[in-house]
Amino acid sequence: MKIIHTSDWHLGQRFHHLSRHEEHQDFLNYLFDYINKNKVDILIVAGDIFDTANPNREAEKLYYNFLKDIVLLNFCKVIIIGGNHDSASHLNAPKILLQSLNIHIYGELSEKLEDMILDCSTNQQALHIACIPFLKDSDIRKESSDDSYHAIEKKVRSGITNIYKKTSELMPNNSINIATGHLFALGSQLGDSERSIHVGNLGAISQEDIKQGFDYIALGHLHKPQSLKNNVHYCGSPIALSFSEAKQEKEITILDISNDTITIDKQVLPKFRSLYQLKGSISEIESQIIELSNISHNKTPWLEIKLNQQHISKESYDNLFKLCQDNNLELMKVILEQQIDLINENNFLGKDISELSPDDIFLQRLEFYDGDIDKESLKNCFSELLEKFYESQKS
Repeated sequence: MKIIHTSDWHLGQRFHHLSRHEEHQDFLNYLFDYINKNKVDILIVAGDIFDTANPNREAEKLYYNFLKDIVLLNFCKVIIIGGNHDSASHLNAPKILLQSLNIHIYGELSEKLEDMILDCSTNQQALHIACIPFLKDSDIRKESSDDSYHAIEKKVRSGITNIYKKTSELMPNNSINIATGHLFALGSQLGDSERSIHVGNLGAISQEDIKQGFDYIALGHLHKPQSLKNNVHYCGSPIALSFSEAKQEKEITILDISNDTITIDKQVLPKFRSLYQLKGSISEIESQIIELSNISHNKTPWLEIKLNQQHISKESYDNLFKLCQDNNLELMKVILEQQIDLINENNFLGKDISELSPDDIFLQRLEFYDGDIDKESLKNCFSELLEKFYESQKS
């Protein structure tokens, strides 16, 4: 029995101002061809199918056309769980119809955990999958008079742990048992593009807590592919969703199940579009742009430039933009790195933040502002907001 584990498609995502439609179409075409060629029995999509709760028509068309093509193959079962970006009601709307086509949707947790377990057994192999989606606060925590951070954190973690524990107790013996999930497991590596499920580490779960006797945990939410302890696996996103992921090797995870044994492999995905982060001085960046122009690309590459200086003139920016344009490169963002380096968590321009007033910090930060709004107007606006804040503290 062959299974594909994928997640975090984020259909409908716009990268800065540009659509990812072509890349998503290329990925889904690739995935369909792989399923067809390798006669994959089950496709698991572990959440964040869409980038927003209300996806655009273009994204929905991609989704349903792909599902239609899979149905026509007539040999692949599809399991889709909701992620934190997905609307459970939106995913579940065609649930009954899709179930008749061997597509099983689990947009949200059912009141009966038995309903979350799907029997995928064949004559040769017993297999059951606990299809656990992203768990909302209402799924895992009851109201309490103690709403301190630590109390909430404890209840969230124990709530998630209990759901996996109770579900595992319902799984049959003498079967390969798999669970899905869309969460942040402690020990995994976060990237810039992952939006936290909760503030800080709230909702981060230990791998041991979700293992609960399952033979494989198919997770979504983190975009970097990674295998943790206890057969806990993130397959990652199929395309880079931020420039911080530009150098990541994207993949889908392949499970081969035979004689009650799981063999785990990966299929590295092609880059459906190249993203580059260029760093250095203006002259160094210009040289890197020329080098990139000599590389063959199937789609126009997207660039983020990090300049190691505090300021850039409009003329220099326009020259960089034109150089990219002339070499068939799309400049998406320019960051002034030295400006960022001036500020860190405890230090601002060489001074301890605790020694500075909000006005001091704002005025010094304003010195680096190079936008269209008049600085005097910004100062007045900040003063007004600060005054309102102080007034609210008195009441």
